[in-house]
Amino acid sequence: MSFFSYRMVQDAYEKLTDEDGKKPKPGDLIEVKCGVYKHWIVYIGEDNVVHFGGIGSGSGLGIIPTPGMKGTIKKEKLKDVVKDGKWKINNFLDQKYQPRKDDDIVKEACARVGSSLTYDVLGYN
Repeated sequence: MSFFSYRMVQDAYEKLTDEDGKKPKPGDLIEVKCGVYKHWIVYIGEDNVVHFGGIGSGSGLGIIPTPGMKGTIKKEKLKDVVKDGKWKINNFLDQKYQPRKDDDIVKEACARVGSSLTYDVLGYN
């Protein structure tokens, strides 16, 4: 493989796209498949996401959350959260409800970074 071909493959890999080949936009809700449950994250731009993570869990989704587990809202790189897992953009409620403005979603998500919460599979996932 020539350097040029290698570089094209590497560039394509580095462009984060979901399992449907879509690139996320700020404000998108992303569903990450984690075995028996789904983890939800908000894309805020520049390959960054905001999500709930267990205290001391490090980067990504390294632990299976349990009810009552303490955690914090984190800002991390999308690739560090999803690693090799399957994920997709899933703004599933946009068809049912009027979506909020992307800027408002991003601002609210960023404002919550560092907040401590108790894990709830239905509320804070």
